[in-house]
Amino acid sequence: MSSILPSIPSNPLPNFIVIVTKEEFNLFYSVDRQLFTRLLVALDREISQSINVMAFLMWLERKSKYYNLVAKILQQWSDVMLSNLADEAVVILNCIGSSHYPNTFVGKSKLPLIQHICRFNVTLEFFHEKRLEVITGVTKIINDVCVRAFTDIIEKMNYDRTMKEQDLYLANMYGDVNIANNIQSNLVPFSPNVIPMMEQQIDVPQVNEILANLNLDDIYISDTGIVTSTDNGDDKRKEIKKLVDDRTLFMTFSKGYPISENEIREFFTRKFGNIIDNLIMQEVNPPKQSLYARLVVRPEAMDVIDHFLDYNSRMKFSINGKHVWARKYIRKLPLQDVGTSQYSP
Repeated sequence: MSSILPSIPSNPLPNFIVIVTKEEFNLFYSVDRQLFTRLLVALDREISQSINVMAFLMWLERKSKYYNLVAKILQQWSDVMLSNLADEAVVILNCIGSSHYPNTFVGKSKLPLIQHICRFNVTLEFFHEKRLEVITGVTKIINDVCVRAFTDIIEKMNYDRTMKEQDLYLANMYGDVNIANNIQSNLVPFSPNVIPMMEQQIDVPQVNEILANLNLDDIYISDTGIVTSTDNGDDKRKEIKKLVDDRTLFMTFSKGYPISENEIREFFTRKFGNIIDNLIMQEVNPPKQSLYARLVVRPEAMDVIDHFLDYNSRMKFSINGKHVWARKYIRKLPLQDVGTSQYSP
């Protein structure tokens, strides 16, 4: 980890609060961020698994007092060694997930790279005996460090992956990658929310209907209960929109399998408690069904969205046996705002 931190007085006052900016926080954990990126990009590992591996390595760095462990791995270890180390970490984390030492791990107790780091003959049994300490420590690092330090990397990875999916979809639709690229250059700015998801077996009329109804900004602001003043200018309104967007989940439904607002509310309340700030269904005239919805969680429950998606760009789940696709909501930007968008190429 980097040694850069905001300066703190030697004898701070009792009520003294140190404010660490996002940039300072990321700078302090820059080495960890680089290794996390390497796990995702160079080794193409799953996001949630990579978070767990990083949290375990950071916990091991602190417990072993090998304070430049992550930096040494980043700078000196090959991709093959890093992949093997990540595999060992996954085996350990899977093992300690059970209160009883699982028989499935008998014969897999050798951990050569972990032993090299710890400088003694640690085994799976050793970590299982200390499972509560490990789980507590790793979970704390995930909540205190990883969620905050890796968020922008995860968002960038998810966006890049959805862009590739968009290219693939266009190439399949038009039968040629070059044609797809030419068509894409003439499209409105891309929003990952509107990627047609083939696994849902959504037909073309359904995709067109979703695309035609996605840009509901005025309805969205009024439905979320946020009142914006025209006196504060466009910047203030954009900031309010963004704050709500950051805690919004976008869901699409399969045609022919209607899902009601009550079903969605009951599903999320049963799973997470009273987290729903607002639920906005697509407005349709009966007997047509809503094909998508936006769920806004309460500000204090913002992290629920990432946990629910398991830090992936999208996920498939079911409500009362009916399939639903979910992803983070990303507002479709007007053309004049594309240049300043964090998602613009």
